[in-house]
Amino acid sequence: GVLKVLELRNNLLTIAGDYNIINQTLDFDYKIRGIKENKVKLLEEYGIKMDLEEVDGSLKGDLENFKMNLYSAKAWVRYDELPKIHLKGGIRFYDQKIYFDEFKIGENNIGGYYDVSSKQFRLKVNLLENNLPEYYRDVNLKYRLTGEVVLWGTPDNISGVFKTFADNVYLRGRKLPNIKMISTS
Repeated sequence: GVLKVLELRNNLLTIAGDYNIINQTLDFDYKIRGIKENKVKLLEEYGIKMDLEEVDGSLKGDLENFKMNLYSAKAWVRYDELPKIHLKGGIRFYDQKIYFDEFKIGENNIGGYYDVSSKQFRLKVNLLENNLPEYYRDVNLKYRLTGEVVLWGTPDNISGVFKTFADNVYLRGRKLPNIKMISTS
């Protein structure tokens, strides 16, 4: 038998889909709308605030090995009183791995995966930061940072390659030369 959910809804979440009771498989789509920062208290004690205005996704497969997709069209996160960082893009979860598909944090693109069971990861970040000083609140030094960062390993043993370029560098209003940085670890 199949349990069909035509639509289960409240003012924040909408769920629709099927649950096959015999095969124990899921086929659900969900939408999150209008979760404002004052409604998300989960991480507030750590100084993290977030807003999930428009997030869509699906939950499919058997209960033991399901696949979850998430696409954030309009969301942001903020630490303490720093500026909001907008989040946009796709995240998939299956086979105990979290995959980032063209996920944007601000203007930075992230791709790669994190293996939940082994804690192994590989991430590639294409950097584009036009106003980094707004995050560390120093108006004396202004610059734009572009480049590519590739990280791999585990949280206890991280390796990486960094290729970055800082341009439009100003110190107290005085233009400085552009800076190119390449490093490996």
